[in-house]
Amino acid sequence: MVAVVMAVTEASSAAGLEALIAGAEVAERIAAEPVEPALLERLLAAAAPRGTPTPGHLVVVTGAELARLITQISVSLARQWQLGAARARSLGPEEVLAAPVWVLALSRLPASEGLEGPTAMMAALQNLVLLARAHGLACHRVNGPTLVPETVTDLLAEHVGSELRGSELIAALALGHLAPGAQASAHARGAHAHAGAHGHAASGEPALWIGDAGHPLPAAAPPAPAQASTPAPTPVLRAQRSERVHIVDPLAHNRDEAARHLTAAGYQVRVFGDGQALLASLGEVMAGQGQEPGQGQAAEPGDGAAQEPDLFVISDVLPDLSGFELVRRLRATPHGAGPILMTTARRDSAFRIGGLTAGVHYYLRRPINPIELLTAVRILLDRRRLVAELSRLNAFQDALLSAMQDVGVIALEPSLRIRYLTPGMARMVGYREDELIGRFPMELADGLAAIAEGTAEGGLVGAGRTGRSDRSDLRVRRKDGSLFDAELFRSTIRAPGDGATAGFLGVVVDITARKAAEREAARANHELTRLLGELRAAQARLVQQAKLASLGQLMAGVAHEINTPLGAVVSNEDLFQRCFVRLRAALAGSAIAAEATIARDLEAIDDLIGVNRTACTRITNIVRELRVFARLDEAAPQPVDVHECLESTLLLVGHLAKGRVELVRAYAQALPAVEGHSSQLGQVFMNLVVNACQAIEGPGQVVLATSLDGDWVRVEVRDSGPGIRPEHLGRIFDPGFTTKGAGVGTGLGLSICYQIVAAHGGEILVDSSPGQGACFTVLLPRLASPDTA
Repeated sequence: MVAVVMAVTEASSAAGLEALIAGAEVAERIAAEPVEPALLERLLAAAAPRGTPTPGHLVVVTGAELARLITQISVSLARQWQLGAARARSLGPEEVLAAPVWVLALSRLPASEGLEGPTAMMAALQNLVLLARAHGLACHRVNGPTLVPETVTDLLAEHVGSELRGSELIAALALGHLAPGAQASAHARGAHAHAGAHGHAASGEPALWIGDAGHPLPAAAPPAPAQASTPAPTPVLRAQRSERVHIVDPLAHNRDEAARHLTAAGYQVRVFGDGQALLASLGEVMAGQGQEPGQGQAAEPGDGAAQEPDLFVISDVLPDLSGFELVRRLRATPHGAGPILMTTARRDSAFRIGGLTAGVHYYLRRPINPIELLTAVRILLDRRRLVAELSRLNAFQDALLSAMQDVGVIALEPSLRIRYLTPGMARMVGYREDELIGRFPMELADGLAAIAEGTAEGGLVGAGRTGRSDRSDLRVRRKDGSLFDAELFRSTIRAPGDGATAGFLGVVVDITARKAAEREAARANHELTRLLGELRAAQARLVQQAKLASLGQLMAGVAHEINTPLGAVVSNEDLFQRCFVRLRAALAGSAIAAEATIARDLEAIDDLIGVNRTACTRITNIVRELRVFARLDEAAPQPVDVHECLESTLLLVGHLAKGRVELVRAYAQALPAVEGHSSQLGQVFMNLVVNACQAIEGPGQVVLATSLDGDWVRVEVRDSGPGIRPEHLGRIFDPGFTTKGAGVGTGLGLSICYQIVAAHGGEILVDSSPGQGACFTVLLPRLASPDTA
């Protein structure tokens, strides 16, 4: 700073100071001749920043190493800006390229970790500019980001070790003598003379020299100090599953820095020097590409190189192809689906937008901030896991919904537009999914309108109005007009928080097969009920027939047993009558016969003989009727006289009415015969008369009326009993139904009567009102006469 003070002192006015500063900002022509090392050392020592430790380094690059540095920077810039061939002129004017010396200012700490180091090194460089101008040297300053800092730090690391890789390049100062013909300002010349006369002592940290002929490098580069192991980051930034990260960058500094931090965080890291090496590792060698893989592509043993990488860290500047082109080729490979993080020194937004279209997920500014790197990697990998899990769940859901052939799900917005539906729902109604999404159901099939609205309680909107989640059955019309049965389970979608209606959800189940099965089951049940009824009727007929057969056998036996003594009685009665006639003839005219008592006894005996004859005749008639009733096995139907059949019935059941019920006959004249079995018809009439007599409590009347009604012979049995209740009228002919109570009736009589009449081609009817008695009407087809046949 002594030269600066002397230069400022020499400037006797503010205008002189302003001219000195202005001159320092304008680069004059620089000659190619070397700068005296001793002078340069004094200037660097004076301008070097103070402090322990020092905030940075001043590095001098000269000779062949300077030419090499300029070449590498030019190549890197050409790649970065996609210029094709390297053009060194992009670094600045000719003075920069012709300068024999470059002085690089590097801060120990990057600007992202504090501004103290960059500010101190910028001030040191500004001091050097002022000192150089004061000593008559020409200079030109180039900002650090323009020089591709990674290229610079990689070259420095070759000579002084890797300790400078963690530094941030602030700027470079090109120095040299004034070219011939160039004139320094008066203030600069005065300052130079004054500084040269007095000199100053070196007080700063010695500068690092690279490539100076007067300061040759050692035979071998000094060993790099042992680099302290990078501490493991906080657990929230560490790898969760030892994920595999592939790094592609042509600059060793970038590769090593990123790999060091990622390895410390628990990731499996592989590094590649160019894009072709990465593609080759993935099994996708470029067609026609015969180049060897680039530098740094080798992986450590056992690092899972054959496995698919989970994430890529790719530089936008590559020696063989652009970073974006590598991204596009990665996306075309089977193993390039992982997220891509691109590192770049560029700051223009158009460049970044172009990368996003190529498939880049995130950008990192170089030099890389390790916290930002680990955070971005963790976020991208977590997002990839979540997306993969979501895709798996969506695929499972789609497979599940597709497997539900007869179940569909539909969701409506509050405006009733279709927001979502499953493939099964689209198949049910015969539409494609894209034909339904966003449409109103009312625009489509009638069935979808029914699903959406229905009734106030029946549709999805009805569920929203009533607030209930329930079900309903409906008929849905497909696109082709066909109908199917559906079951709708509906509910309202509520918004979280306020609970407002966010839509309507319906689950539709195709129950066509179930409805068909229910109808078939109902039909089968009806048929089974009918068959069961027929079975019960057949069983009742069999029971009744068995009973009648037993009764017939009993009656036949009784008739036989009665006939035996009856024959003896009739024979004795006949013998007694003949003997009495002879006895009476013998006594005629005698005194004994004239006695009053004897005459009275003879008259009484004569009357008793008549009574006995009448009783025997009646017994004979009863036995005959029993024999007729017992003939239950008659094969062919015979003409039946209904009146004779009724009289036979009354003869058998007359004892039920004697003294209590009046039996009234209202027979029609010349009633035609009917065809059938007299025993079975007698059973019908007997059952009707017995029921009528039993229905009358106390005195009453039973009327038997016959008439001809067209081709039908009508037989009515009317009683004056209490009648039949209306709820019983429809069941009185059912097998097993009875109103007589347990132990009194079996409920089979009227059922058998109904079957017998139906078997004769007739019909039996009932008409009754409570308190008005009952009237049973039997209609039998008349027997056609030969004249009408």
